[in-house]
Order: sequence, then C-alpha cells, then structure tokens
Amino acid sequence: MAGTAVVSTVTRETATPEPAASLWSSSRALRRVTLLIVCLAGWQAIALALDNPVVPTVPDFFAAAAHDVTTAVYWSSLGNTVAGWAIGLGIAALIAVPLGMIIGLSTVLDHSTRIIVGFLQATPSVVLLPLVVLVYGTTIQMKIILVAIAAFWPLLIQSTYGIREVDRVAKETARSYRLRRRDRVLFLYLPSAAAFVATGLRLAASIGLAVNIAAEVLASPPGLGQQILLRTSNADDPASAFVYFVTAAVLGVLIAGLFRGIEQAALFWNPAHRKAVRKARLKGRAS
Repeated sequence: MAGTAVVSTVTRETATPEPAASLWSSSRALRRVTLLIVCLAGWQAIALALDNPVVPTVPDFFAAAAHDVTTAVYWSSLGNTVAGWAIGLGIAALIAVPLGMIIGLSTVLDHSTRIIVGFLQATPSVVLLPLVVLVYGTTIQMKIILVAIAAFWPLLIQSTYGIREVDRVAKETARSYRLRRRDRVLFLYLPSAAAFVATGLRLAASIGLAVNIAAEVLASPPGLGQQILLRTSNADDPASAFVYFVTAAVLGVLIAGLFRGIEQAALFWNPAHRKAVRKARLKGRAS
C-alpha cells in the first residue's frame, strides 16, 4: 500500500500539463489579418521601390476606392459582371447536368462522346470571342454565351462521372427490386451523383467568372473588365484601375466561398463528403 502511494505521488508530481495552444495557431482570423497586413506592406514597398505611376501606393489605392465605391459606374459595372456570370452559369447548369446524366446512363453514348467532349473541353472559350462578337456584338448576351460555353464542360463531365460512379451493388439491388427507371434516377442516381455535380458547379462558377471578366477586357462590354481596360488604357488613373481589379479578385473569392458553403450544406448527408470535410478541418487545426 505504501509503495502504491509513493508511485502515485511521484506520478502526480512528474506529470506536466499539456502546453496551451498559442494564440497564433488557434486563431485563423489572426493569421489571415497578419497575412493581409504583410501583403499590403509588400505592395507599398514595391510601389515605392518602382516609383512608377502605373503602380499606385496603398494610400492612393484606398483613396481611389473610397471615391469609386460611391459612384454609380462602379455598382453598375459590378452588377453587369454578376448578371452575365449568373445567367450564363444557370443556362449551362440547366443543359449540362441533365445531358451529362443521360450520357452517363448509356454506355454507348458515354464511349461515343468521350473523345469529342474531351476535345471541346480542352478548347478555350475565349477563342470563340471574335465569332460571338460578330453575332451578338459587345453586349451582355455575348458574355452570357461565352460563360455558358465555358461552364458547360465541367458540369457535363462531372455529371457524367457522377452517374458512372454509382455503386454497382446498389444498381443491381435496384434492378432486383424491379424499381422503375424514374425511381432509380430520382432515388439512386441523383443522390449518388450529387457530390460530383456540386464539385462541377463550383468549378464552373470560377471558370465562368474568369471568362466573363476576360471577355469584358477583350471586347469591352459593360462590366468590371471594361472599367479595368479603360483605366489602364488611359494610364491617368491607375489607382482606380486597381480598385476594379481588386473588386474582381474579391468577387472571385466570395463566389468560391459561397459555392463551397452551399456544397457543404447540401451534402452533409454524404459519407464521402463528411469524411473529406473532417479531414480538412483536422488539417486546418494542425496547421
């Protein structure tokens, strides 16, 4: 008994509490704010070192931003960019997702379209810009067509993969129970392919926005890209051009975060998705 008491006392004395996590490792917001400050400091240092009017300093940028965000041109340009992107993405989703599922359900269609889909998917949508401009002019319709073409292929491919990757045992079980084709599509294929479609939608959203802004810069329809082109061409207001450039970048980050959040909320029931989210959270805590 005495020996046991001595051992337990020594164990309590030698045990040390786990080190508390530092504020830096536990606070993601602090790391992001620090990274932003470092980027702004680097920007300011580069602008002062170059001493070139094309690269504005950070105070000049914030002064131009305070002025531009109060103008109607800024908000109308932002609205035109978002409208062209959203309509084009919606058209692509309405066509590509059902078509991809139809191709995935048919082995003949899958094998016969694989080469042509791969070829067209590898062709940049911006290559079609001159042809689309000739047909529709420098209008919002032109942007919608280009965004729809660019967003079509990731959605089509992901939808086809989603149907193709449905568990074989589940398909055989559905056939053995003699479920109608409509019921199999609604209750087996669609839920199984939902993760692939959500990933395709997130990729298509980012690709569509990039093509949208590129079309605005190259063909000058109304939007953020047009304002970037005008302000860089005149070279008399580079700080304002940076305002629209940063706005486009922030818009891309917000869209990516929005679709990532929608994907997580809509696929909370999916085991593979839950596993990936759990792994990402553990990795984020470790870093």
